[in-house]
Amino acid sequence: MPKITFCSVVLNRLEEIRALCKRVSPFVDRTCILDGGSEDGTIEWLQSEEAKNLKIEFKVSKQYRYAYGNHTPNERNQYLEMAGNDGWILVLDSDEFLEEEACKNLSTLIEKAEAQNIDGLMFKAHDLWSYEDGQVYDNVSNYYHHSMLFKMYPGTKYQGHTHAGIARPGAMNRWAKTQYEYLHIKTERAMWRNSTYLWWTTAKNADNVTDTPEWLQFHELMRRHGYVDWHEFRKVMEAGNLDPEIKKWFIENKDNDNPEMRAWFMHYFIFLWPQENTEKISNRDRQWDYVAQCQLKKLQQ
Repeated sequence: MPKITFCSVVLNRLEEIRALCKRVSPFVDRTCILDGGSEDGTIEWLQSEEAKNLKIEFKVSKQYRYAYGNHTPNERNQYLEMAGNDGWILVLDSDEFLEEEACKNLSTLIEKAEAQNIDGLMFKAHDLWSYEDGQVYDNVSNYYHHSMLFKMYPGTKYQGHTHAGIARPGAMNRWAKTQYEYLHIKTERAMWRNSTYLWWTTAKNADNVTDTPEWLQFHELMRRHGYVDWHEFRKVMEAGNLDPEIKKWFIENKDNDNPEMRAWFMHYFIFLWPQENTEKISNRDRQWDYVAQCQLKKLQQ
């Protein structure tokens, strides 16, 4: 049977990555984790006996964590280097949980795929998003995730933008859908926090574009106030009482067409420091209409 390597990248997501590894690692040959420099106990857990028993190998790298124009494919290519060029790769982020039956049947799925000259398998997305007002968006979509389980070829690497694509020289690129799902678990708070990171690093539409005028203006504002990386600025936001000029920028862009730009207002004034929102300013992202309508339809069925 081909070797199966589970790969993931993590930063300060201890509970999620531990649960993910405990589910997946018993059914694969290796687990390769790239940690971006966690400070929440993740690295200590990766060094623990429990992690060793789960066959986890890990690397800590802050190389791409802080720079403007951060390039997510470069991060992911580091765990591909750890995995090597043979066998199959299973990739899950810390908010993606493959259903248990799929984990148990990974070897069977791959054996059947190899017999049919298929070199990539897809899983159906099951979105489970929880919102601050108690609503839960529970939906099995028609979306099948590419690049979640694929055969390695020499020269395989990630390329493109934040939601990176996979390039495999010499691959047949024959993908097949499986009957299994993966849970895509998110909280509203995490959605908007992560969106600020996307804006900080890669500008519009989650692409690595560094000539977007608003993005350049934003980073000039950050530099003027002495902030050079998202991780440290996030700590400043959590402490509260940001400079008025920065808060003014958040408010001015609260209804921008780009959700990553809107995220700064949401993250700071809605989730971290609503008490600093003295004029009770809101925006369209507090309307819940889409989720509420979905829940209403379910009740009416």
